[in-house]
Amino acid sequence: MKKVLLAATMLFSLNAVADELQPKCVKYFAEIDAYADAVAKKSGTASQADTIKAQYDASKKSIKTLPAATQDQMCTQGSDALKQARAASGL
Repeated sequence: MKKVLLAATMLFSLNAVADELQPKCVKYFAEIDAYADAVAKKSGTASQADTIKAQYDASKKSIKTLPAATQDQMCTQGSDALKQARAASGL
């Protein structure tokens, strides 16, 4: 999960030209929402789920400003990192 959060943080420092999410990013953010929902269902982790959603809502806005190729690359890397985080957390 730390890798996913790091990738999202890096996005804030990038400038760009796109104005909408690419299909890979739409899928990635759907995966993030599902992960946050799974985290919320675990007892005692609702605040962690809220934090995940808030960070990724901000990231989504930043990713929209990136060129399409960069969006695809970032969202593919994020999706891969999320799969690892889900496996490690058992979600």
